[in-house]
Amino acid sequence: MVAAGVYLVASLFPLFNASETAMMTVAIIGAFTAIFAATIGLVQTDIKRVLAFSTVSQLGYMMLALGSAGYVAGVFHLMTHAFFKALLFLAAGSVIHAVHTQDIEKMGGLWKRLSFTGPLFLIGTLAISGVPLFSGFFSKDEILIAAWADGNYPLFWLAVIAAFFTAFYMFRLFFMVFTGEARSEMKNVHESPSVMTMPMVVLAVLAVVAGYVNTPWFGTFLGDWLVEGNEALGHGHIEGPGWIMIVATVVSLLGILLAWMMYSKKSISRDWLSSRAPLAYGIVKNKYYIDEIYNQSIVFGAKAISLFLRFIEVFLVEGLVKLTTAAVQGLGKTGAKIQNGQVQTYGTIAFVGLAVLIVIYALTGGYL
Repeated sequence: MVAAGVYLVASLFPLFNASETAMMTVAIIGAFTAIFAATIGLVQTDIKRVLAFSTVSQLGYMMLALGSAGYVAGVFHLMTHAFFKALLFLAAGSVIHAVHTQDIEKMGGLWKRLSFTGPLFLIGTLAISGVPLFSGFFSKDEILIAAWADGNYPLFWLAVIAAFFTAFYMFRLFFMVFTGEARSEMKNVHESPSVMTMPMVVLAVLAVVAGYVNTPWFGTFLGDWLVEGNEALGHGHIEGPGWIMIVATVVSLLGILLAWMMYSKKSISRDWLSSRAPLAYGIVKNKYYIDEIYNQSIVFGAKAISLFLRFIEVFLVEGLVKLTTAAVQGLGKTGAKIQNGQVQTYGTIAFVGLAVLIVIYALTGGYL
């Protein structure tokens, strides 16, 4: 479901491609999403949240590709991402199953105890980080080339920065979970059963080899197949300058190196950012306060509207119905009391009614 938006834009690519404004809008939103979600992933301590925000960031990459006329690049990354992200989530589930917590601050030293999950998690991490020879490297390189070839240079550099952040926070996650000293409460950790690990093996293989279905060296099979449909409109494999691949590789390796120095070797304090820029760190740590803003605006407004509508329903709609019912029942009970079978009562009512009619007739001059 999270990829539904990307699939929608890809399916309606000819419609979007007919408007430069629409394409630019998609590209801008994609680049912003990629960098925005990546910054949030830098400081998360919940293993599933790190992967969730990385998914949002990767979806931004796909949107950037589609908005940059890189139809094949966007669909290609959608495919490769499915393999290595599924692998990462299953591996994270294996870790959670073993340690009974999602807080990576409470983990560490699990490489030896989870000797099967650890290497599989590493493969997924290498793939999403865009390390050469893994699937994510090929698809992410296609996206960067598409952005550059389309002339979206600022968006291209935003994507490069997001690639650095991706490599950093993913290896931050890996090093915090699998390296370092094991905590005392992790002494009894054991590997997950084969029913959990075997699917990860299949995904790990695909996370490595899936990228080779669309490369200039081994054949652009995926791109050739996609451009046969009307959706692609000839937007197949895009040629770009060779230095883009070098830049993408360098920034990924730099992100991995920085994560290693901070969270494995620990030659750089992990509190470096929080101590020097506490305000910025707090904003990113709290996800730019989007949840708070959403609660104070959308949720608060929705609750106010619901209370108003409840007042209308309870006191006006239902109240009017209840009032009408009570009035009819009251008149019915009054009529039942009057019809008691006494002739003198009927005569009195008829006399009073006639007297009232005479008085009204006299007061209105006969125009009743």
